Amino acid sequence: MARIEKTVFISYRRTDSAWALAVYQYLTNQNYDVFFDYTSIPSGDFEQNIVSNIKARAHFVLILTPTALDRCSNSGDWLRREIETAIDEKRNIIPLCFDGFDFGSSSVTEKLTGKLSTLNRYNGLEIPLGYFMEAMKRLCDRFLNVQLNAVLRPVSTEVGKVVKEEQVAVYKALGEREDVKELIKPSEEKPFRITYRHIWRYVIVVGILMVVLLGVFGINLLRQAPSDNTTPTNPGNTLTSTLIVKTKSVIPTGTMTVEIATPSQFIVEPSTPPQIPSSFHLIRFSQRDPRWKNDILGFGPEKIGDYGSLLTSIAMLLNGHDIDVNPQTLNEKMKEIGGFQGPSIIPSMLSTIYPNIKYLNLVISETTSAPLGQIDASLALGQPVIVQIDASPSAGVQTQYVLVYARKDADYLILDPWAYPINTSDETLLLEHYGKDLTLDKAILASMFFEYTAP
Repeated sequence: MARIEKTVFISYRRTDSAWALAVYQYLTNQNYDVFFDYTSIPSGDFEQNIVSNIKARAHFVLILTPTALDRCSNSGDWLRREIETAIDEKRNIIPLCFDGFDFGSSSVTEKLTGKLSTLNRYNGLEIPLGYFMEAMKRLCDRFLNVQLNAVLRPVSTEVGKVVKEEQVAVYKALGEREDVKELIKPSEEKPFRITYRHIWRYVIVVGILMVVLLGVFGINLLRQAPSDNTTPTNPGNTLTSTLIVKTKSVIPTGTMTVEIATPSQFIVEPSTPPQIPSSFHLIRFSQRDPRWKNDILGFGPEKIGDYGSLLTSIAMLLNGHDIDVNPQTLNEKMKEIGGFQGPSIIPSMLSTIYPNIKYLNLVISETTSAPLGQIDASLALGQPVIVQIDASPSAGVQTQYVLVYARKDADYLILDPWAYPINTSDETLLLEHYGKDLTLDKAILASMFFEYTAP
């Protein structure tokens, strides 16, 4: 059965290792399981380690520069053998074209012999100079996010050990090589904020709500039972009424039926104050705080100010439970225990330092509805939730994490680690800042659950 796979093999020429490292760094940050031979596995182990890893992974990303295929006329050339194996195994082959590589040039076509003659038929991705990050977003959104029928073969225990050794070597290299750091500098784009071009949407919503309220004025609305078309309300909270308005939906109102056609789904509930857990304290941090924004995140090479939204959200979560730590000190403590893979924090290792906090699970909802019922249940128990959202309306997903601490009507109150300077009196709503034209269950791309136990 076809499904989306997140396993990648990177094939490259040694002279192009900086590009390979940069691609590896980006993909692992997007939670892809990636392998490439960085330390030069002995030729005698090619079949056991290289071939078996190609067979174990759905995607084959090929780094191509103008000189990458120079030695491919040799039938024993490693790069050639890797490409041939990927073709034989029917992997999703994605050529990445760097430094002006052109399949149409005569110097390239003369090297495409034998099985390699089909290589130019695969959809390649050009990586323009200065647009690496944008190209990587396109790689993930258009080339890797596809349904595949690949038959994957798990690696042996011995090969698994080699994979781990290579990962360690790669993470070390990422922290040392300045050429890679230059390639993967973050772009200048900033997270999405509401602008005047979005106001029309709110004007329409307000108009619709006024019509609905006037139409049902004086009628006691019965609370609608949960169904597949409703968004869960807070467990344990008794609402006197709930009105679900969905495109061309029919809403039972007890004594009459109201049919309303609206441009999108809304939830209209009586305005109630947010149910903030009494034991949770609102402590705000910003990843862009000058005290730590230039600190290297984990084992790098990214900085907290650019990519530290998850780290900062965790720091706010811990402080809310009276655990005194800021993003800078949390970063250092987690590094001491090996709590990062490159710049990616490993939440399950938090309990090594803070025994009262336990990482429960991560629910990914990029292609499904977000688990609003589970989020609401967690909030009702006094356990805030860290969620991933898309921070920008630009193409692709601009990953940003925020801390959800309470439900407020049809939205969530959040602590936003991007906000700077910090306004301690400000109430930030998730949809208002990051919802764009989405409903709540679509705006949340992943949910990270924790459990705090009082000492």
